[in-house]
Amino acid sequence: MRPAGCDCFRSCRRGIAMLVRVARVACAASLLLASLGASAYDLAPPAPIREASILLTGGETPPPDDAPWQPLSLPDDWSQSRPERGGEAWYRIEFDVPPERVALSVVYVPRLSMMGAPFVNGIPIGTLGRFEEPMTRLWYRPQLHWIPATLLEPGRNVLHYRIRAYPDNQGGLSQVYIGPPDPLVALFESHVFRQVTAMRITTGITAALSLLVLVAWVVLRWHAAYGWFGLATLCWTLHSVLVLTVEIPVSAILWEVLIVASLVWVIVAMMMFALRFAGLRRPWLERAALAFGVVAPSMLWAAGINRIFGVANAVLLVLICIGVYEFKILFDVARRSRSAESILLVAAGVWVLWLGAHDWLNRQGTWTYAEPFDMHYGLPVLFIAVFWNLLGQVAAARRASEDMNRELEARVALKTEELERSHERLRAADASRTLAAERERIMRDMHDGVGSQLIATRQLAERGNLAPSELVDLLDECIDDLRLMIDSLEPSEGDLLTLLGNLRYRLSDRLARQGITLDWNVSDLPRWPDLPPRDLLQILRIVQETFTNVVKHADATMVEFSAELTADGRSVRLSVRDDGRGIDATSSVRDRGRGLRNMANRAAAVGGRLEVDGRRDGCSVTLWLPVAHHDEGDSAADPAA
Repeated sequence: MRPAGCDCFRSCRRGIAMLVRVARVACAASLLLASLGASAYDLAPPAPIREASILLTGGETPPPDDAPWQPLSLPDDWSQSRPERGGEAWYRIEFDVPPERVALSVVYVPRLSMMGAPFVNGIPIGTLGRFEEPMTRLWYRPQLHWIPATLLEPGRNVLHYRIRAYPDNQGGLSQVYIGPPDPLVALFESHVFRQVTAMRITTGITAALSLLVLVAWVVLRWHAAYGWFGLATLCWTLHSVLVLTVEIPVSAILWEVLIVASLVWVIVAMMMFALRFAGLRRPWLERAALAFGVVAPSMLWAAGINRIFGVANAVLLVLICIGVYEFKILFDVARRSRSAESILLVAAGVWVLWLGAHDWLNRQGTWTYAEPFDMHYGLPVLFIAVFWNLLGQVAAARRASEDMNRELEARVALKTEELERSHERLRAADASRTLAAERERIMRDMHDGVGSQLIATRQLAERGNLAPSELVDLLDECIDDLRLMIDSLEPSEGDLLTLLGNLRYRLSDRLARQGITLDWNVSDLPRWPDLPPRDLLQILRIVQETFTNVVKHADATMVEFSAELTADGRSVRLSVRDDGRGIDATSSVRDRGRGLRNMANRAAAVGGRLEVDGRRDGCSVTLWLPVAHHDEGDSAADPAA
């Protein structure tokens, strides 16, 4: 048996190997971006312009040069220089154009907030949206504006930038680049890819992932953890779409509430997932988190557009604390399992915490004003790591299920083999019991039938009271009874018609010797494959004894036998009618002698009914047999003849 530590060591080694591969991919991507950046900077981009002046006023056109402009250095972050300030402002930036380089140029602005419009020498060079509510949202996108050569003049030129922002929302303007298109377009495209295109890609990934997990959770009825995880990815997709939207269809306050609330729901859903994933139950914490998911949007709405961003910063700080707790849960799971998947999950959690802290500090103005927000690189990685863990659990459950199925199949096969052996033993025992019962029945029939008749015949012969013809008749009866027993044992498959034909063949000679004419009328009778030999013997004995009574007691000259299926197909009627002297019609069957009582008992033993009709001009004995009446149980004991 392998020691448990060996498995843990292998799991850790697989996790480290996976992290190494991830690190290699990250290094390769970094080198690629570095090479792209190097190739762009080889084009010698111009230095950023950092000297500017500001005028805190609005208007559709740039203010005059003699307005009270206030000098400042770019980037200008309003959350640092004027935290409570909102509304519009104008920036004035001077730049020189050498006479030999008066050509097509561009203005590249890495960041502004919330809306901006550039003017060169008093002429607008780009209309990017509206300043009225709901205001166009350009805060998440770098800006690039083309300056036609006809607007530039040799020497001094002036760039005015109209800005509108919300209070405490990092309004302002970053450093500005003005120069030839090629290097600045390269910088702009690099920034757009990192901030916008990459977020669109990850949004598409999380959207597909959320649909996949939610459909699997609903259709396949997976664990509740999958539902919370699918909800988290869906909320992150919503958050990303809200952030990337430029032209909003509703009021700014509602849009900002949705942006922050969607992120709150992401973190709350991920905490619920982490608890379910770890198999933990924290009722008070879960209720508090769900309550926070409801209260936080209400607080944001109540703050209004002028204070919502300050409240949002506090809410985001709470979310970081919740994220730390989630990381602790995932870390405990990884420490217990020590699998490669859990180690990858912890690494992704650390990555998300770092990016979350980075973006929160970015909102506080800790980094440079143009620093991009990078959370869209974090949560999708965490989602993929979580999904990888879930797939690992599904695969492990599938393997366990397959192993269990194989074990069950082996156990079922073993039990089936044991049952077959047991059934074989039972069949053998049943056959032995059936054989023993049949032997006992035959011995009883021989004892009560042929045996008793032979003994009685022997006693009569010893006394000398029998004439030779009487002795012959008694011996014929013994022989007929023995033949009946033999006939009932033949494999007739319930063919009563054939057995009655054999009986007719043996009775014809005896009746002829007695001067009795036999009228035999038998129609087609149904086969009864389940009719046991004992019941066949009882039926044949009833018919034989009826003919014996006719020979001994009726003084008849003619006897008629008929057998037919009734019109309703439910019964078979066997009838023996003679033209003899008949019997007492007023007495019942059980009062007419021992022979008739035995015949009635035999009829009851096979589920039939015996009727006797005695008249002056003869007697009729009828046996009614239901077509479907026989079972395989033991019949009543054979009455003595």
